[in-house]
Amino acid sequence: MRKIGRNEPCPCGSGKKYKRCHGASRAVAIDPARFNNQLDQLHKGLYRFAVQNYRVELEEIISQHPKFATLEDEGRMNLYRLGLTAWAMIHEPIEQDETVFDIYYQTQRNKAKDTRVDQAFMAWKEVTPSIYEVVSITDEKFHIRDVRSNDETTVRAYEMSSVNEGDFVIGMLLPFVQKHEFLLAMFELVGADEGFIDEMKALNDEAFTREYPAVLAMALTMEKTADSDTESDTSLDSNEETWDNPLYGEVATIFEGKLQEREVAEEHITKGLKIWKTFTDKENPTFRKPESFAAALDYVLQQKVLGQANQSQKELAEIYGTSPTTISKNRKRIIDVIE
Repeated sequence: MRKIGRNEPCPCGSGKKYKRCHGASRAVAIDPARFNNQLDQLHKGLYRFAVQNYRVELEEIISQHPKFATLEDEGRMNLYRLGLTAWAMIHEPIEQDETVFDIYYQTQRNKAKDTRVDQAFMAWKEVTPSIYEVVSITDEKFHIRDVRSNDETTVRAYEMSSVNEGDFVIGMLLPFVQKHEFLLAMFELVGADEGFIDEMKALNDEAFTREYPAVLAMALTMEKTADSDTESDTSLDSNEETWDNPLYGEVATIFEGKLQEREVAEEHITKGLKIWKTFTDKENPTFRKPESFAAALDYVLQQKVLGQANQSQKELAEIYGTSPTTISKNRKRIIDVIE
């Protein structure tokens, strides 16, 4: 049978071209990944462009905004700086009323290979920060709802995140094709009460964007307060005979030794030991290899207390002589108990 050309009349007799009639049903759906791979490269390129060309200007902008007392520890200040960098790249003029994104867009717009890529890329100029409720977590994706607009979308589940359904996160969403991605990072809101959420709902986009530096600082402050709930007034030392099981003491000794090798502050080590004490008192875990829990405790401390994991689970597995899978499993057990 002769192949029908796309611009030939459709043989059904409709008078339409084949491509606009029965030929249309044969069109192959285009995978959004084709577009999103390009947008992902533009996302990474934006931050690289910003720090390579406008680091000093961005640092100056960040320095003008509030630094709450509870953000004075290095981990939380790094998160605050990252969040404000994302905000400043889109909303703060750098040169002749143009933002970092405006300048970056001009350098990249002609390189976009598809109209849908350029349309999504251009829309990044208008993104505003907001607060989102995690509605569900499935297939390595978060389904989230904007508490201010009630719009819903999906984002990928970040490896470093420990959010659960019903939790709140804050950040700036970039439109991709059939999904969104947070600009640079999302930030967990631990301890946000209804009053705080209602107060944020009352702000329109312009006001929320203007107040975002203070809102983000408050968000990280609440996270700090929530972390402090895991602490007790008891001072712990890995060598004290306060552990109900000798293996628990071994975990504490290994954990403390590894952190001292990295010259981690004693106050952070103490916080880690208090988390371990809380976990063992409530869970009374049984295990054979103390290194597996010491590594998981290290990861929990970096993630939940310091606010940023400097070592991946794979790296910690090599340091402690265990597996990333075991660290992930034990990490979840510890977090489930302390939260």
